[in-house]
Amino acid sequence: MAPREKMTREERLEKNRIAERLRYQRIKNDPDKYARQKVKEREKYEKKKNKGSIETVKQMTPRVQRKARKIWREEAKIRRRRLALQDISNAFVTPPCSDKEGPLPPQNINRRTQAAQQKSTGKARNLKIKKQAEEIAQLKSAVQWIKNHLLSHPTLK
Repeated sequence: MAPREKMTREERLEKNRIAERLRYQRIKNDPDKYARQKVKEREKYEKKKNKGSIETVKQMTPRVQRKARKIWREEAKIRRRRLALQDISNAFVTPPCSDKEGPLPPQNINRRTQAAQQKSTGKARNLKIKKQAEEIAQLKSAVQWIKNHLLSHPTLK
């Protein structure tokens, strides 16, 4: 029998991740096991909360709350975009049977999602423009300082 090759750490971790995903998938497919798993997770969360290793929003300072909520908003935005793309890619569009039927009907895109995407791209663009304007102002002030410094230097006159 040939000796087994040793797996690298990354390969072992990837193998374990795949096995864990499959295990959770089996649990989710069985309603009874899934209900027990949810109860276990809830108990584990309560235990951590009582122990103090998890900080609830009420325990956070207002500044930390704002930071956490900002992160949550960003993650929700990313998730909504990902789900919208899945909806678009999963949309069933039938091609016309003949050329006489005309163009394809527009894809079913959620209007709310589309508006949110446009708004977020506009905000990002405005933020980028604002940062660029601030950088230009800083550079102009630096140039002005250098000019004044060079003009006032006695050896350069």
